[in-house]
Amino acid sequence: MRLAIEMVPKSNWNVNLRSVLSQKQWDKVRRASYAKARERCDICGASGKLSCHEVWAYEDKKKI
Repeated sequence: MRLAIEMVPKSNWNVNLRSVLSQKQWDKVRRASYAKARERCDICGASGKLSCHEVWAYEDKKKI
């Protein structure tokens, strides 16, 4: 099994795509994600009742 660790900036804690989309929009995104993964977990390959989680990309706009 692969372990996936994602570093999320504190400003984005407790924020997710599901909370900002309408139910209809979220269902469309969720179903597309399930289809792309062939109805299996991308991490362990399990099937059945799945949860859809987002993978975020960030840009650090600070110049150090």
